[in-house]
Amino acid sequence: MSLYNWLIISICFIAWIFLLLPSIAYLKTGWLSRFNMLKGVLSEEALKVYFSQFFPSKEHIQKGNLGKEFEKLFFKDYGRRHYILPLILLALTSLAGMLLLVNNLFLWFKMCPTLISIHPIAISAFLGAYMWVANDQLERFRTRNFTSHDVCICSYRFLIAIPLGFSFAAIFNDTVGITSAFLLGTFPAQTLMKYARRFVNQKMNIADDVTEPLNELQQLQSINKEEAERYRDEGITNILDLAYADPIDLTIRTNFNFNYVLDCASQALLWLYLGKNVEKVRLLGLRGAQEAAALYVGLKSNDPETKKIYEENFKAVAVALGVDEKAFSLTLIQIAEDPYTQFFCNVWC
Repeated sequence: MSLYNWLIISICFIAWIFLLLPSIAYLKTGWLSRFNMLKGVLSEEALKVYFSQFFPSKEHIQKGNLGKEFEKLFFKDYGRRHYILPLILLALTSLAGMLLLVNNLFLWFKMCPTLISIHPIAISAFLGAYMWVANDQLERFRTRNFTSHDVCICSYRFLIAIPLGFSFAAIFNDTVGITSAFLLGTFPAQTLMKYARRFVNQKMNIADDVTEPLNELQQLQSINKEEAERYRDEGITNILDLAYADPIDLTIRTNFNFNYVLDCASQALLWLYLGKNVEKVRLLGLRGAQEAAALYVGLKSNDPETKKIYEENFKAVAVALGVDEKAFSLTLIQIAEDPYTQFFCNVWC
């Protein structure tokens, strides 16, 4: 083979390896860092509370073995082995596209005229998908936001690229169709599905509600649209789900910081009791269930000065909520003694 043949093969091979490197590098570094971070913030006492709350059958485990039990549980449910098949699938789908690309480059440069030409729209759609997948992989590596599901989505993006490219290119002539197939490939799969459904609905005169409802989680102070979507991807679609979810499991699945997940869940739990009235008492120091528990403990303080401060704060909160102090006292007891509130207070780092 000529030098140009080897050059084309080498560049395509480097591009293929480049696509897989972020996932592999994350498993070597980022994945282990997240495990060590969780292991570092969860003391033996916190693990005891965690197992008691979410795994009652493991309460008999001796205190010195709780760390080993958590490590065993972590590797079983979230270990690197869960990434093996998605990575193999991504490697195969991207390799198939690269081989098609090499095939056409050899033909276009008349290096091997006996090969069968692949339609340019297919090549263009693959390259558009490659650009999106490579960018997605790099961003996830930078933010350490990798899950096995995310790797599967990249393979899925390659698999639908060519059919979608031909479908949308059919609307235009060949010249514009090649360009549209490439540009279409740069969109995330979720966006493509949304606009594909909208296009079909318009052609078939099917009513389509184009307005997207506000995610309920966005009513909490620390959750914006992007974060609400990450929670939704893990099956957390409303405030009740978030309040009573396993925060360690949710931390691993979303790749959020552990304390951030605890804070979100604490806010969600308080919201279940106070609803939108939470907004009225944030300036008074009542953001979540943890702060409610602190207020409850402060009211029972043996120090007169401390107790007086908390009593004044209690009255101010009751006035802000517009409820009777006795009624709010009962609500405060329910919040503070909720098992999940106690768990948040025990594991907060």
